[in-house]
Amino acid sequence: MDRGINRRSIHLRSAALAIALVAVAAPHARAQSAATFTRVAPDLYFYYTGGAANSTVLVTSEGVLIVDSQGNRQGAEALLAEIRRVTAAPIKWVVNGQDHGDHYLGNAVFKREGAVIVAEAQTAATIARNYAYELEWRGLDPARAGAHVPPDVTFRDRMTIRLGGRDVILFHVGAGQNPGDTVVLFPHARAAYPSGAFAPKSWSSTSYASSLDSWIAVLEKIKALDVDMYLSGHAHLVTDRAEIDEEIAFLRELKSTVQDAIARGLTAEQAARSLTFERYAKWRNADRRATYVRNVHYLLRTGRAIYFDYLDGRTTLKPY
Repeated sequence: MDRGINRRSIHLRSAALAIALVAVAAPHARAQSAATFTRVAPDLYFYYTGGAANSTVLVTSEGVLIVDSQGNRQGAEALLAEIRRVTAAPIKWVVNGQDHGDHYLGNAVFKREGAVIVAEAQTAATIARNYAYELEWRGLDPARAGAHVPPDVTFRDRMTIRLGGRDVILFHVGAGQNPGDTVVLFPHARAAYPSGAFAPKSWSSTSYASSLDSWIAVLEKIKALDVDMYLSGHAHLVTDRAEIDEEIAFLRELKSTVQDAIARGLTAEQAARSLTFERYAKWRNADRRATYVRNVHYLLRTGRAIYFDYLDGRTTLKPY
């Protein structure tokens, strides 16, 4: 497989893109509970769950590639049913964009269909470590979840998959929300799927981050990508880069506010209770604000991610 990356010179065409999305989305926009499966470009579909992790699907005559396999077997089966309404082509590839369970716990369904599962090397290593805990905190029955299905193929830095005449470019964008944050590019559609590294108007989990500054740097890289649309791993399709700026501003405010609390001698529990961030009260995951503030307090005091310290036995504080 070609491990290079092709860069194209383009200019953002938001108005034209909006017209194109209206034209192509209608025939394949379907609802399953809160989920929709929408064609956003030739051969490219966005599975928007309305709250859980999303997926992006490339459909070609040669086969299908899926980014993020959903958070359980039921979710993966629902996604597969949507795909089968569009094509009978084999499921060739599944990309695990990050190491949170809601992005990979559906692997077994697509492995059954014959898919090769791929992930960035650090992501794959964390998946191997955290399977049991991901089931535990998500309230999933291990007996029903079945055996862990790890990635078959790993990459470092970047990897290109060619399927049905389309290039799909996977690259490690740096340690942002997670050590192995991966962005998947679809050059023919001028689209990027940043998995969970960027979710607009979201209290994204602070449990895995080793540096908020590094996370901000990752978002800056995502913002600079030569694309017209971002298919978010946890929210709506984004065409306005101002939504990335909003997330960057939030992380900066989160860091500075918690730093100030530490300087004033507040404990993690006191900071979690008193720092309410009212203007973000309607953002996704705002109900986890106290936990995520506590986790940032831990990060800024120790320089380490609470999630990995918990897995390593360095702390008894659970990340969730």
